[in-house]
Amino acid sequence: MTPLPQTRLVPVAAAVVRSSGMILLSSRPAAAEGSGYWEFPGGKIHDGETPASCAERELKEELDADIIALDTIFRADYEYPGKKVRLFFVRAFLKMNSQLRPLDGQEFKWVPLREITRYRLLPADLDFVQNFIAG
Repeated sequence: MTPLPQTRLVPVAAAVVRSSGMILLSSRPAAAEGSGYWEFPGGKIHDGETPASCAERELKEELDADIIALDTIFRADYEYPGKKVRLFFVRAFLKMNSQLRPLDGQEFKWVPLREITRYRLLPADLDFVQNFIAG
């Protein structure tokens, strides 16, 4: 009997950037998986990276943002068709005078915390919002 292929676990960092009661969301680029959804910006953790260093690198690559990434405030595993992700939600702040400029065709918004559930969030990010932010 041939064994079933195992679903690969992909580690991902998601930056939770807050400022003055607002939280940063970015859209998924049109050509990317999950297009049409909003998310906490971030990406795959490379070998040798911590979730915090990954969040700093990804926000620089995606939004030209300089952030200070602190600690992991929530961790969750989520299974999408064909892959499973381990999400590390990292508390982060923009550095003084840092400006956001999308570099991958996505949009970004500063959203009032109380309105975050009005956005079509990726399922794993919605779990975080419901269990950590709104709960």
